[in-house]
Amino acid sequence: MPSALPLNQFPRNTAFSAMTSKRTAISQLAQLIENVRHPIYVLDEDLALVYLNEACGSWLGVEPESLLGIVCKYAAEPADGTTETIAAGLCPPPTVLQGEPKCGTVFATLPDGVQRRRTARFFPLGNSASDVFGVLTVVAGEDSPIEENPTPSNVDPNAIELHDRIAAFRQEIAGRFRADAILGNSPAAALARRQTEIAVGCRCNVTIIGPTGSGRQSLAAAIHYGHLDKSKTLGVAGGNFVPLDCSTLPDELVLSTFEVIGRSSQADPQSRKTAVLVRADALSPEAQTALSEMIARRWIPYRVIATTETSLVTLSAHGAFRGDLATFLSPLSIELPSLANRREDVPLLTQVILELCNASQSKQSAGFTPEAIDRLAAYSWPGNVAELREVVVESHRNAKSREIAIEELPEKIRFAAHAAAYPRREDETVVLDEFLQRVERELIRRALARAKGNKAKAARLLGLTRPRLYRRMEELSIPM
Repeated sequence: MPSALPLNQFPRNTAFSAMTSKRTAISQLAQLIENVRHPIYVLDEDLALVYLNEACGSWLGVEPESLLGIVCKYAAEPADGTTETIAAGLCPPPTVLQGEPKCGTVFATLPDGVQRRRTARFFPLGNSASDVFGVLTVVAGEDSPIEENPTPSNVDPNAIELHDRIAAFRQEIAGRFRADAILGNSPAAALARRQTEIAVGCRCNVTIIGPTGSGRQSLAAAIHYGHLDKSKTLGVAGGNFVPLDCSTLPDELVLSTFEVIGRSSQADPQSRKTAVLVRADALSPEAQTALSEMIARRWIPYRVIATTETSLVTLSAHGAFRGDLATFLSPLSIELPSLANRREDVPLLTQVILELCNASQSKQSAGFTPEAIDRLAAYSWPGNVAELREVVVESHRNAKSREIAIEELPEKIRFAAHAAAYPRREDETVVLDEFLQRVERELIRRALARAKGNKAKAARLLGLTRPRLYRRMEELSIPM
């Protein structure tokens, strides 16, 4: 493998020929570390790779110059061999650009496709914390495999630990199906992952049960495409993923689409097609009957995935869904709980979404401050993972530093804790007759007191006759 190019030898027609005196400092540093045995690389203030020594190229299995100029995004991605993904595995926590050395983990994809990791130290380059013009990274130690199920720490993880944990999930779990909604250490997330692995490994129909915003349709896509990725090694042709929203589409369109998919599947038995009944519980009784007739004619030679808020089998037991259709759609059911019931997964899911923002934009954030994470974990999340995604995207956009603080969270999150401290008073039910009796009783007592017990005078004060006052006093149990 040829040696890495020192920065001062880049061709003049490259972007690097226009580097400032700061780049010259990096070039001088590169000459000193050219032959160091440890992998070493340097990034500029935009997190673009400007130097890799030969040892680093050997560890990564690439020509060092093939990575030069690529911006490292702080986003854990599945190992797919692209230069952008390789560069992402080298990205330091963006907070190192604030002038503080950091320790972390970097990743390399070996020729056998297995991703390995090493510890690394990231050193900011500059005269002061406000004048950082690059990052020097020294990779140390031996390769270590990524754990399939990393053990959660007993203390609240920081952003770097969350980043490493996401990389592990990406490699072992989400890298195969890209289903971020089932990442987490909660028992519910672990069960959903096991059920999803079963679904990816077979062709049976699946029902995905969960509240709105829990990621049901994205999990359906992950099951479909995860199975396709596995099938490619067997020479199986690609397939179609066809979502059909039963709550908005006319019955005729849903049924005709099923027929079209059925005919194309019969014409090409090797294809892998999946029809998704989004909100299957909204299917009209007539559409349910028609689908059941299609099943009886064996007109559905492809996989069907249904998404619903309530188990179709449970609905059928209460007469709200056809039993035979519920049985056909539900040989395997995957439950996605509400985010409020898996709050321990909020920090990890938050970091996952944040790193997706990093991957798609030039702006790079390291994570949320512990105080901001606590505020997010305390929120009730009525919109589930979909609402969390909106909050993280807005927070990433609002961020003014490398870590997102409480004041950069959307207002509804910041004010939710304040509102919880002052719970709304329960509305009292007013029984009109009882209320009017209390008022009348109090008025009679005040009139008697003003009249010094003289009932005739009290009756005149109240505008009543004396007999009527006596009757009211008796009815209201006021002592005569």
